[in-house]
Amino acid sequence: METSNYSLFTTSHINRSINTGLVQRIVKSIQDIGYLKSRPIIITGNYIIIDGQHRFEACKLLGLPIYYEIENVDFQKAMINLNMNQQIWRLNEYVESWANSGLQCYKYLSNFENKYKLGISNSIVICMGNTGRNATTIRTGKEFEIAVNADKIAAFILTCKNYFNFSLNKNFVAAVEALYRRVDEDKCDYVLEHLQSLKQQPTYYDYLVCFENILNKRKKTNKIILIK
Repeated sequence: METSNYSLFTTSHINRSINTGLVQRIVKSIQDIGYLKSRPIIITGNYIIIDGQHRFEACKLLGLPIYYEIENVDFQKAMINLNMNQQIWRLNEYVESWANSGLQCYKYLSNFENKYKLGISNSIVICMGNTGRNATTIRTGKEFEIAVNADKIAAFILTCKNYFNFSLNKNFVAAVEALYRRVDEDKCDYVLEHLQSLKQQPTYYDYLVCFENILNKRKKTNKIILIK
């Protein structure tokens, strides 16, 4: 189907925000090679765009007709699955979408990243833990519990920015998250007080070894083990 009545269509607040740079790239592509009718936008029966909002905006700018297909499916599931299969969405866009849909843990995660600006991957590890399945959880909108020490971990990492330039390294962040899960807060504070001379390490485990060395210095018994 096709139409030039752009006012028929709406976008959803739970879809990712329009990327104007992507719209302009699509405009240029259409100008160079034309618009492929075989790639219609996908909409609900209420004309909410499930997939193709950037193509819609590009065609609107160029005054071209909109080619579309109606799918009577669950909007949110269809939108997420289509974009996940196309490998288009970034993690922060999934977080934004689930937060806008009302999921409280994603609202917290979004606000956490906006507050501390540690990078969305680091914020996910801090708020969720380093589970190894974080990306799948985020993409599918599975709810999760926020780590009780999330703000303290963020403060630890931001303090480290005063000492070295690799404080936002993913391995370092994951090691700090593990530190807070495995020892008391006073021990975490002790590690922070003695980190000024820390050198960048190649792996997450190497950072944990450095933390162990700090905690176990001069201890002959009851040594603290962080690598489990």
